[in-house]
Amino acid sequence: MKRSVITMAAISTLIAAPAFAADMAVKASPLPPPAWTWTGCYVGIEGGGVLSHDPVVATTGTHAGTTVTTISSSDGLIGGTIGCNYQFSLFVIGIENDISWTALQGTAADRKPFNTAFSNSVSASWLDTLRGRVGIAGDGAFLYATGGAAFASIQDSAASPAVGVSSTTSVTGWTVGGGVEFMPWPNWTLKVEYLFVQFPTISDAFNTLAPVGAFVGVNTHLSENIVRAGINWHFNWPVPLAAKF
Repeated sequence: MKRSVITMAAISTLIAAPAFAADMAVKASPLPPPAWTWTGCYVGIEGGGVLSHDPVVATTGTHAGTTVTTISSSDGLIGGTIGCNYQFSLFVIGIENDISWTALQGTAADRKPFNTAFSNSVSASWLDTLRGRVGIAGDGAFLYATGGAAFASIQDSAASPAVGVSSTTSVTGWTVGGGVEFMPWPNWTLKVEYLFVQFPTISDAFNTLAPVGAFVGVNTHLSENIVRAGINWHFNWPVPLAAKF
């Protein structure tokens, strides 16, 4: 009986040993690396299209307060982006600055009761926005709202068959919008976003000197609708030590 008990115990030990060793191997295996985070800073490029709307309203003369014309224009834009994010739980906050170059320009003839042989124009060669971003991240995507300040240099012009005048003004406005950013690979993200940009009213006293006196002083109020896409390279911050275990 003693020999039988000893034999059975030995067999049980031999059978259990591989399972125990396999279990130990599983427990000793390192944990998978922590999930990549949106926390960190990044640089990138972006491009898209811009559509502008600019009502021109007379400020002088018999018809002061009347709309002289409305200028609509569109063009492409391209530029660069820099920003930083911080993620806590599913929420992400960040700040982003971008500057874009464009050849935005539009011209429209004056309407009656103004002289229809005259025209007004608007153009802008660059746009800079400094915005905050806030949103929710999950499943490799970051859905966000954004808003902040917008900066540009705007040139307003008026022309007749014989002469033309222009005025260039640096302006600070505001912008608001939203977008979604995807993370298809570590460190690389792709985004699509929409921005509405509103600049303050610009007053142009075009009728101060002859023959410029033939022109009407005006207020212009440029707004822009922007749709663009971009790609960013993220410099990730170190993962906290506690997250490694």
